[in-house]
Amino acid sequence: MSKHLAIRFALHGCANRPFFHLVVLNQHKARNSRPIEVLGSYDPMPNQNNEKLISINFERLHHWIGIGAQPNKTAAEILGESVFSLFKLQ
Repeated sequence: MSKHLAIRFALHGCANRPFFHLVVLNQHKARNSRPIEVLGSYDPMPNQNNEKLISINFERLHHWIGIGAQPNKTAAEILGESVFSLFKLQ
């Protein structure tokens, strides 16, 4: 089962105000289908300090990567290669 798991962003929010949840789900399911687990959230719209906010449960992210879940391209780019290299070192 783990070879078919993906870590990716599921689109939420409304028109002109996107909001994403970082989720684990079967890679063959639709983007917004019910996830196995929600790992965090990402708000791409800058706040009043011109910051884009992201919140991640790193313990659960480490768990899912450890059992073979693969981040898709967008998730890897936003989270950064450094996040995934940290998990490889442990």
